[in-house]
Amino acid sequence: MEVPLCSYFGKCNGCTLQHVAYDQQKIQKADRVRATLQIENLEVLSGDPYGYRNRMDFFFYPGGIGLRSKENKVMDIESCVIADEKVNRVLAELRNFFKEADVYDPIKKAGTWKGVMVRSGVKETAVVFSLSGSSSRLAEAVEKIERFAQQSSGEHIGIQYGGKERAEELRIIKGSLYLEKVFLGKSFLYPIQGFFQNNHKVAEGIHISVNNVLQKYKSSETTLWDVYSGVGCFGIVNASLFKDVLLIEEFPEAVKAAQANVVRNNVTNVKVVCLDASRLKKISAPGNLIVLVDPPRSGMDEKTIIYLKKIKPKVIMYISCNYPQLAKDLKKFKDYKLKSAVLCDLFPQTAHCEVIAELVRTEEVK
Repeated sequence: MEVPLCSYFGKCNGCTLQHVAYDQQKIQKADRVRATLQIENLEVLSGDPYGYRNRMDFFFYPGGIGLRSKENKVMDIESCVIADEKVNRVLAELRNFFKEADVYDPIKKAGTWKGVMVRSGVKETAVVFSLSGSSSRLAEAVEKIERFAQQSSGEHIGIQYGGKERAEELRIIKGSLYLEKVFLGKSFLYPIQGFFQNNHKVAEGIHISVNNVLQKYKSSETTLWDVYSGVGCFGIVNASLFKDVLLIEEFPEAVKAAQANVVRNNVTNVKVVCLDASRLKKISAPGNLIVLVDPPRSGMDEKTIIYLKKIKPKVIMYISCNYPQLAKDLKKFKDYKLKSAVLCDLFPQTAHCEVIAELVRTEEVK
């Protein structure tokens, strides 16, 4: 039995495994992944057990800012042991400045303050407030955020308005829309409020692992499709291994960032298309193709799976944040063999992890 490092453990709705030694956590996760995927050989990739998380979402309550408790209430949190130093520094600033709040009530549809996201890049930190766009006290709240921005160490500060149960355009109060991260020598801009991996160190390891696998298949005659590509990290990092690369992403902000990252890294063989993966059949497939997919927790859309089975890429690299769903999807690719898998422990102290799966068309397996 490990002594939990966090005084909020058991009350906060975040960590669930601090009472288990970290080496044992990894063993337990690996055993579950092996059993679920029915694979014996499994590499385990890990980083720091604490202080790793570069994004935290906090919530307002009448007395200030905190995290969700197991009772689904907001509890005051002085600092978070899995959050990195820059996130905790900004949290301290927020707690000192926002000591009371007109909290938004979704049932009554009244109030102003919803939550605040704090995200740290390699060098800079972003803070995005979520407010009710229909609040009668909105101007007062914006003025208070502007005053906070003047004294905060956060370089990028914005406001996301959410009125009538919907999020609207981000307003920048200070800094810009983007943070920066470097993977394998390539520089990437990503939207401060968009999806990006929450563990910088393990994310770097994921790129190394994927690159090591793709090195085996590099060819001046092969095309790489990066599906659910986000801001284009996997496709751009591995562009030099292939004839050409296609980044396929549905969210306009991510597509815009991907296009900027193609130019930023001077990769001339990479193109970007804004397309939902379920409509993948709109793209004609080349004869010599490798596909990398990084879908949401729900897995690949059924239409995506059907089309991939039809065009038969010789390799499918499947990066999953939900390995039980990965196992379900793998069963649908009967003409492929799971050649290798890597457990990526992006979320120590929790039961969550990611898995990199290398699927090779049966006739290609040697």
